[in-house]
Amino acid sequence: MTSYSGTNPLYRRGRLRIAPGKRSYYDKAYLHLSGCQSGHNGCNRGTCARNAITWILDLYKRNPCKPVVNLEAFYDAGGTTTGLDAKYQGTAKDARQLGYLSWLSGSLGYTYGAYGIWNWQTDSTRGYYWSRAMQYPSSTQMKYMHDFFNGIEWWRLVPAHELIQNQPSTYLQRMVLAKSESGDLAVAYLPDNASVKMDMAAFPLKINFQPAGAPVPGGYLADAGAVYGDRGNGRTYGWSADHSDLTRKRGINADEKLDTLCHFHAGGKWELAVPNGNYSVTVSVGDAGYPSTHTVNVEGTGYWSGLSLGANQFAKLTKVVSVIDGRLTVDQGEAAEKATRVNYVEVAESSGFLVAVDSVSTGKAYSLSTAKGGALYYIDRSYTIGSLSAALNGQPMIRTANDDKYVSASAHLRFSVTQPAIWIPGSPLGGRTAFLIPQPVRLIQPPATAPVRTRLQGARGCGPHGLLLSDSQNIA
Repeated sequence: MTSYSGTNPLYRRGRLRIAPGKRSYYDKAYLHLSGCQSGHNGCNRGTCARNAITWILDLYKRNPCKPVVNLEAFYDAGGTTTGLDAKYQGTAKDARQLGYLSWLSGSLGYTYGAYGIWNWQTDSTRGYYWSRAMQYPSSTQMKYMHDFFNGIEWWRLVPAHELIQNQPSTYLQRMVLAKSESGDLAVAYLPDNASVKMDMAAFPLKINFQPAGAPVPGGYLADAGAVYGDRGNGRTYGWSADHSDLTRKRGINADEKLDTLCHFHAGGKWELAVPNGNYSVTVSVGDAGYPSTHTVNVEGTGYWSGLSLGANQFAKLTKVVSVIDGRLTVDQGEAAEKATRVNYVEVAESSGFLVAVDSVSTGKAYSLSTAKGGALYYIDRSYTIGSLSAALNGQPMIRTANDDKYVSASAHLRFSVTQPAIWIPGSPLGGRTAFLIPQPVRLIQPPATAPVRTRLQGARGCGPHGLLLSDSQNIA
């Protein structure tokens, strides 16, 4: 197990050092996890906090990625100081703070220590007698922390401390943030801070179309049909002409997002102010109360054209579009007055060039992910990626189904991309994998031993195994 601490010459300042004549164990297949000891540090709480953040992050970011555990933090002594070295005089707050700092910095585990238990104190006259130590308030704090993370999808969280914009200079007050890749889940820990200011560009913007005064779904901002302008909520958006007369709440569907809508006036359009760039845009259409027909374009990219839906039927689609004029535009083309009815839109920045997964012949829900060491490879297996070249690491990936390897459909997987691309069948991952790279690039010849059985269907199809999408211009 790789760990930090002590005077061993292999370790220095929290980073694994390889002494002459020694061998590195981190990359070995038999090492399944790594760990560090953020430590007691002579009761220097700032150093404890720094170690819990930076050491965990360092191990978390290594390739191949392996689970990280904080093996020893600041022991809690339950307020006892008599006869104890300063390094053991931790408190419930120390245990709690270091636990959250570790967990939100990429740790998969946190070892809580109580003085009187670790050394099994049997002198009942001591304040840290073992049975008293079991009742320290910090043990309750650990239960609270466990229950909190157990109640959310914590495994989707990725450290994102860089998004905090009002970070204190001292590690003792340093805030931490972790978020899901899609930005729909985030957790921040504030040790003693009154507020946290974050770069919200990394989070999806969600707009619900509804009448003024209707309940706003959690996590969404309301659009009540007003003309484009500053909404007073930090965002600028709205319609080309007043649409407030076309907002509806049907009182039928329990999902507030689907129970509300806004019709399009003929020739009308809705816009959102955003910096120029690529965005993943989700649009939902439908009417809880009446049959409807929908046509939607986002930045000129077609979503639906004359799509017919019954009452209380809905359609949702996500594509990646490019904005070059500072406004994301949604319209219904030449559709008639009040034809299209939009429920909500969700907008998130996108660094990749994948537009959308259009169809899978087996009907399985292939999912978008990010290729990196430790990432799950398939949607139906627990296999993970061991390592990737720097050019491919962090790029978008379609997680496919291992059980689909015998599918013989002429176009098993269909997807859309925003620029011309070429295939590299037979990847360093082995198996029947394909990389998709924008032109022009310098290609690497696949290993001769790699089986190449991927069925490629031009620029809009691929074989049934993992697909990596990269915006790198040099895959060497």
